[in-house]
Amino acid sequence: MRTGLIIPCRDAVLTLERLLISVQKIRPKLHVVVVDNNSTDGSQQLLENFRRKGFVDIVLFEKRIGVSFARNAGLQWYRTFGPPGISDITFADSDDVFVATDLPRLGVCSELLVMSTQECCLRGSLDVCTADLTRKDIYVDREAILHYEDFTKYLMRPNSRSEFTSVWGKIYRFDIIKKSNINFDERMSTYEDVDFNFRYLSLIKSVSFSSRVVYSHISDLNRRGQTFQNLNYLRMFGYVWALRSLRRLLIRLNHPEPEIVYHTLFCYFSITMVRIGFMVRSMDDLWRFKDLVSRSLRSKVHFLARARYNPEKGGTKLMFRLFATKWTWLFVVGAIIKGRLRYGR
Repeated sequence: MRTGLIIPCRDAVLTLERLLISVQKIRPKLHVVVVDNNSTDGSQQLLENFRRKGFVDIVLFEKRIGVSFARNAGLQWYRTFGPPGISDITFADSDDVFVATDLPRLGVCSELLVMSTQECCLRGSLDVCTADLTRKDIYVDREAILHYEDFTKYLMRPNSRSEFTSVWGKIYRFDIIKKSNINFDERMSTYEDVDFNFRYLSLIKSVSFSSRVVYSHISDLNRRGQTFQNLNYLRMFGYVWALRSLRRLLIRLNHPEPEIVYHTLFCYFSITMVRIGFMVRSMDDLWRFKDLVSRSLRSKVHFLARARYNPEKGGTKLMFRLFATKWTWLFVVGAIIKGRLRYGR
């Protein structure tokens, strides 16, 4: 039995080689599909070279730009043409690195494996590890029936409790994905992985946790801020759709609790605004960010989220207070300063 690995990439020639070389440590247990998402920087030539060397099994080309399109192309290839013996699916981003020499296996009764991961920041030519996400209360080697209590701490602090968000560091049962035809929502350009996980979790009953660090996710701070011009108001708030999927999951677990979902929604709103605030590099960026905040202040869903947000449960009290003033420029300046302090160090 093998695990299918899907890697979406776009203009990732600087990091893709590092990832594909690290994959060779556990290559016999992986079937590797890389989906190029309309690259223009030489990534396609690099992939072809690695395919000829046997480092990659399949190279696909997806012209529709967006990580959801790319990941779905990989899932569809496995559904249609996947070789025999593919029992599980996992994902990696083009800036990830495999740091283990072996891949954990799903337990006999488990339907999802959540692995401990490292998160590192890249500044200049140095990989500086900023957070080892191993936590004794979560990532102990265990199998468990999915329960509401597994989500309580995440609901209060979604930014620091990431065990159910990203798709890297997870191993999924391929038969569940295939039978239920689960895909990434192609309307979303943010939080599409959060939404995918909650919809997958809605279909399963058991989950395994592994304390072993298999992935290192590397955030390239040198490249942040280059995507500000691509921001789209309707697509930036993918967490609204993701939390709808979470609410359906909580209903299945007999805990609808809309209040706590709204609390989580405001946490995500604050996280998103701080990240965008860090991207502001020019007066044009500033005015676009101000327009984004203005529209958010008038948004009904964000108004309801603020009304139900409880700062004592976790999250950022500062952004809550700034939002409560309804002064657009005050919130804008606060988000930019907080973004600089959080991501600019």
